[in-house]
Amino acid sequence: MEPIQRAAVLAAVVLIASMASVELGVTVALIELTLGVVAGNVFGLQSQEWLDFIAAFASIVLTSPGWRRRDRGSRSGCDHGDGRGTWFQHPASEND
Repeated sequence: MEPIQRAAVLAAVVLIASMASVELGVTVALIELTLGVVAGNVFGLQSQEWLDFIAAFASIVLTSPGWRRRDRGSRSGCDHGDGRGTWFQHPASEND
């Protein structure tokens, strides 16, 4: 399969997943994963090295703010008790 054809298949999967998530009320990530597995098996798509790198890097970048928020709130003793931690300043917390 040519790279342009692979890109077209993946773009179609993403488009279908986003439309289906709106209609079904299910998170788009679950539908994208399911359709990705189906499309990978039907069209014989193989993962590419550069895409694996981006996925690994993004997983670290997207999950690290959650770790910092929880750890910083527990160390500093400034936890509001409702899960907000210290990094997120809710407008209603100005008078806390």
